[in-house]
Amino acid sequence: PKNPMRRHYATHFPYPLDVERMQMAIKKLEGTHDFTGFTASGTSVEDKVRTITEASLAVDETGQFLTFTFSGNGFLYKQIRNMVGTLLKIGNNRMPVEQIDLILEKKDRQLAGPTAAPNGLYLKEIRYEE
Repeated sequence: PKNPMRRHYATHFPYPLDVERMQMAIKKLEGTHDFTGFTASGTSVEDKVRTITEASLAVDETGQFLTFTFSGNGFLYKQIRNMVGTLLKIGNNRMPVEQIDLILEKKDRQLAGPTAAPNGLYLKEIRYEE
């Protein structure tokens, strides 16, 4: 159930999710890809190629909370929120797992899911090469 005390720490998603489908889909995001299909329209960044070194999904012990973790060499405007929105749509069986491949291939934002709400999105760490 939706909890207003958690609104800064989590986003409520009121529909059933197939976490196994989401686990298969999230792994497709790892690697070096052109993430044009996952960025907000109107971005001024020309080079949209990024490398995601880790894309994972964990479920807490209650089964009520999902934690998405993404590590990479940089991210585009709203890229994470758009990827999470797509993963939620896949988990809700409203989009096939293979949609990730299609979005990366066609570089079309219209093929991706909705932008997930920002609640619960945190930048955990920044690492610089020496």
